[in-house]
Amino acid sequence: MGKAYTFCVHDESVNTYGFRMLTSGANLEEFKKNPVVLYNHNDWETPIGRGENVRVEEGRILVDVVFDEEDEKGRTIAGKVERGFLRMASIGAWPPEEVSDDPALKLPGQTGPTATRWTMREMSVCPIGSNHNALAMYDRATNKRIDLSDRQAFVRLMDKEFSINHKRENNMSYLTQMLKLSDSASDQAIREAVQDLITLRDNLQAENATLKSEKQTLQERVTAFETKEKEDGLRNLRSRYLLCPVSVYHGLLSYHRSSQTDLFHYIPP
Repeated sequence: MGKAYTFCVHDESVNTYGFRMLTSGANLEEFKKNPVVLYNHNDWETPIGRGENVRVEEGRILVDVVFDEEDEKGRTIAGKVERGFLRMASIGAWPPEEVSDDPALKLPGQTGPTATRWTMREMSVCPIGSNHNALAMYDRATNKRIDLSDRQAFVRLMDKEFSINHKRENNMSYLTQMLKLSDSASDQAIREAVQDLITLRDNLQAENATLKSEKQTLQERVTAFETKEKEDGLRNLRSRYLLCPVSVYHGLLSYHRSSQTDLFHYIPP
């Protein structure tokens, strides 16, 4: 295992774009599942390392970085960090899920809102950061980096009414609640949960069809049994109450059976 270097990737200071993000509102679970370390947010390139021991200390998010020294670029960046030529790290985040314009949350020099709930996507080692601990944001719909220097893009980003990122977050939050998953669940986890529901539905439909078939077969057997019982009962009744005349001493004996007593009459000729 290579040497680990501790970086502060976030604090609650105002960034160069005029807003800030509360550390208490950070969701770090998505990053912990895939703790990639990039160089300067170049996510189209292979990672230069991985993050370990992600933690919060005194309002700061700290990450221990282990560089991939078997990779040429990872080894180069690790050398520059070791020799003190690179000292900064930058956080990559999804657009905030909740923002506030509450004056009580604003710091001197803050012109934008305060992000009170947001999700970390990645971290990068970089030469210069946007708030001396840096920041990059990515569009959830396109997965592309957002140009925070574009004022109109920034306004749309922070406006819940127009931002597709907020709408998607609200929809995904509802979906994860229905699936009993955490809000930080990955797309893969959501797909697997949905597939499990589809499989369960198919199994239940197959079991229901089998039960219906078995019920029909059982009903047919019950009907056949009841029919036979009725037919046997009618035969017994006919044989039980049949009158049988007998010649006795040139007379006729009429035999009658009641529920209580057998009565015999002698009918003279």
